[in-house]
Amino acid sequence: MLWNDTMRETTFAIEHIPALLLGEESDRVYLYVHGKCSSKEGSRRFAETACARGWQVLSIDLPEHGDRQGERDTFDPWHAVPELLPVVCRVYLVDRTLCRQTKGCNRA
Repeated sequence: MLWNDTMRETTFAIEHIPALLLGEESDRVYLYVHGKCSSKEGSRRFAETACARGWQVLSIDLPEHGDRQGERDTFDPWHAVPELLPVVCRVYLVDRTLCRQTKGCNRA
């Protein structure tokens, strides 16, 4: 399956972390975490399948990847894993439907 360029795509930040939200509004959100040598945009192929089944897909750039290349933090568990906490809190505890709040995503 090739990337669907008509899929809804929203970019924003969660704290200082660049994020990409794919798909139509849904109460179900997958958090896609890329691997080494990738970026948040690597989630698009996965999103084709997930979004077709009613999910949204949220992906972020981990340190030294995508929009964060050249940052001071390195891509190791001591930097990358703690960054997942505010992302998980934002998605699963604060904003059950992430798509509804992307215009105000930097609110506390």
